[in-house]
Amino acid sequence: MNSIAWSAAPDGRYWIDVILGSVPARLMLDTGLVDPLHQVAFELEPQVYDQLKQSGQLIPAGHRKRRDASGRSMRMQSGWVAARLFDTDSASAVGPRVQLCAWRGFSNVPSRVGVPFFH
Repeated sequence: MNSIAWSAAPDGRYWIDVILGSVPARLMLDTGLVDPLHQVAFELEPQVYDQLKQSGQLIPAGHRKRRDASGRSMRMQSGWVAARLFDTDSASAVGPRVQLCAWRGFSNVPSRVGVPFFH
């Protein structure tokens, strides 16, 4: 299996490349992105979520409750999507393909990947 690595950005954030369905995406690593069932791996920008849904690469799963760092709870659209790490140098997927839950996030908030993706 290929090996890939990412470095921290100058602001200390980590961004990794993932292929969601057939859509390559750069996602910010967010270790606080968790849910009670430990299933939600992604919170995607609306245009990415909608593109995956419209192309049939995201299986809708209704709404799920989400609580943010301030303790505020909200309902968000969710769905299941296949994902793999993506090596931009070789333009190829790396590692196993996993089916994980994604939330439809908010405009002007970058797509993020949480800890369940790495389990």
